[in-house]
Amino acid sequence: MGLLLRMMSLQAEVVLDEQRFRRIAHDAYGVFVGRSDRLLRLAQDPTLIDDIHDASRRGYDAIVTAQAVLAAARDDRRAIRAVLALAHELLEGPGKRYVAALLAVACQRSYQALRRQDADALLQQASQQPSLVPLLDGLDIALRHAKAHEDYLIEGDELILTDHGVRRPNTPAIPGLVLLDRVLTALETLQALFFALTAAAAGIDITLIDMTDYSHLDMTDEDVLAMLLAMQSSWTDATVEFHGDTLRAAATGELPAQPLRPVAVLVPHLPERVSQLELTVRTNTGGRLLAGPIEPWRRYNASVDWDKQVHFIECCGRWHLDGKATFEQDLVRRLAATLALERAAVGYPASVKPLRQLRDLAQPLQDEELASSLSQLIAHVRNGSMDLADNPGASMS
Repeated sequence: MGLLLRMMSLQAEVVLDEQRFRRIAHDAYGVFVGRSDRLLRLAQDPTLIDDIHDASRRGYDAIVTAQAVLAAARDDRRAIRAVLALAHELLEGPGKRYVAALLAVACQRSYQALRRQDADALLQQASQQPSLVPLLDGLDIALRHAKAHEDYLIEGDELILTDHGVRRPNTPAIPGLVLLDRVLTALETLQALFFALTAAAAGIDITLIDMTDYSHLDMTDEDVLAMLLAMQSSWTDATVEFHGDTLRAAATGELPAQPLRPVAVLVPHLPERVSQLELTVRTNTGGRLLAGPIEPWRRYNASVDWDKQVHFIECCGRWHLDGKATFEQDLVRRLAATLALERAAVGYPASVKPLRQLRDLAQPLQDEELASSLSQLIAHVRNGSMDLADNPGASMS
């Protein structure tokens, strides 16, 4: 769930209120895990996984549509209509499903029975539960009614809620920016509820959604990768192009202190046909180019323990920033030496195979000196000496 939380937190940092997002996610998670028996019953409901995928798709489609309409809107009236439509679709799509999930656990109700009710009924029931009220921030029944029944007026840059076309008494107009803030609050709430539910299910070994698979959103590979790039420390203007087995991506922003972090985020989502990545970042001081092979990262992601450490060294040594290795050769050698000496201390014969693995790593790194030093260490171990302070160990450092 680490990637999921990171992705959502990044979006919260860029667009939404991160503290509110984290608070709602934390509290909703507490509701779900507080009754493990009800959570298990909910997570095993055959309709829930389909609903989670459907909710994600509906939410994504609604946001994309709203963005397109807002971009094309030439006046406040069209912009307000787009935001109001987004509020309605968020509530009827993901909102209805997530609130039903909350009620199923908090009130020991059948999820399928709850799902057959409309969004108004579900929100009214949830609002009667003190533990759930703080988790409904931004889910506005009045906005849903206004759009569903086309019962509103727009005057200038303000939305006016009406009752069968008649202005409601003592109901102030809603400025467009206030309306947008309300809808963004609803979006933030829904994302937090989604994370809490999927994280709680993951805690009992049930995967509701695979966060490396975006097929349920009907997004192209380019869309997914551009979205992930846009989540990297507020990067903007992200573009993605495939050229044979090479992916060329670009964005505007600043590189993080650990420049390989964006690569590590992207790799799990790359199509199998991609073997090389070139990532250009347009920074305040000029363009920076991260480039290297994908296979070492795939091996890193698929491995554990010792193998993972070895593959990480390969990633560091084979990736380049502006034509230079992201990790200097001396640093790569020190990392390899640390692993080698720790493994050599295990003794013969258990240490020989992993030491050979490290030696084989020297070939793709094009480091003959490292390979030679590791060969000496292997011979040293094989000869039965455990005094690692002599030349074989010293030459590696």
